Amino acid sequence: MNIIEVPENKKQYLDLLLLADEQESMIDRYLERGTMYALDDNGVRAVCVVTDEGDGILEIKNIATAPEHQGRGYAKALVCFIARRYGEAFEKIEFSACSWEHGWNIKFKKAGKTLCTIYPRENHVTVLVVVGSKEKEAVEAMLPGCTAALQELYHRTQEGNGQRWLMIDLEDRDSVYDDLLRMIEIRRNPAGGGQNHTEGK
Repeated sequence: MNIIEVPENKKQYLDLLLLADEQESMIDRYLERGTMYALDDNGVRAVCVVTDEGDGILEIKNIATAPEHQGRGYAKALVCFIARRYGEAFEKIEFSACSWEHGWNIKFKKAGKTLCTIYPRENHVTVLVVVGSKEKEAVEAMLPGCTAALQELYHRTQEGNGQRWLMIDLEDRDSVYDDLLRMIEIRRNPAGGGQNHTEGK
């Protein structure tokens, strides 16, 4: 597996970019000014485009994996690469359009900060929660009381520049659901440590 920058002829991967942004005219707005990366694993399997939005913000404008190669960790590998490469130079790394899997997603934000991103599946949803340096202490304090599955996922997820990008599968309203709500509350209010939800559990 190798991740390379694509400095020119970026539209050779338009079919992949269209998985995340369905209109070519929207892609044209950021493609040339952005920096593009391709993940090669015996052929290009996934691509992403990032842009410098100023004020210390790097935005992932587009990230997509070829449908036949989804579910193999390629998009996650790209995100970890971006976090390692740009984490020290930018205060924030944010998502714009993305396609970890084919389809659409829902972002929940408060005061401009993404609390989580939800990806609908056929029989469940996957929730992306980013645990950064501000949330790390509170999240790790709550971990011993979480499900074994969530603890394993947290420790298995590679940290890049102080961030862990957790992809949590939810099939019903169980203990993982409650743990996830506590984690989102910590994202919303790191100083509060997610106390609102821990008290109600």
